[in-house]
Amino acid sequence: LINICSLRNKFDEISFILNEHLSDILIVNETRLTKNDDDSLFLNKNYKMIRRDRNTDSGGGVIIYIKNNINFSNLDLHINSNNEIISTTLNINKLKIALIACY
Repeated sequence: LINICSLRNKFDEISFILNEHLSDILIVNETRLTKNDDDSLFLNKNYKMIRRDRNTDSGGGVIIYIKNNINFSNLDLHINSNNEIISTTLNINKLKIALIACY
């Protein structure tokens, strides 16, 4: 888990972490991205990305990077909140693991 305080100017560091440390999962909080920031700017060829931006003002936001070889599905918690929440179910070695990232 990393609090990045704006992904736009720190994506090189995130790419380094993903490529060199080969984490299976990386959660990035406070991405400060908006709907105007194209997904393609923050992709990594070895990972799938799930992203939730803050809608109300600047700041906030969360991204989960999941290694390509891990199967997952989105999990809808039906939570009305002003927070950014991503929930997913990971399928690892016949185990189902719920992962929730929020900011």
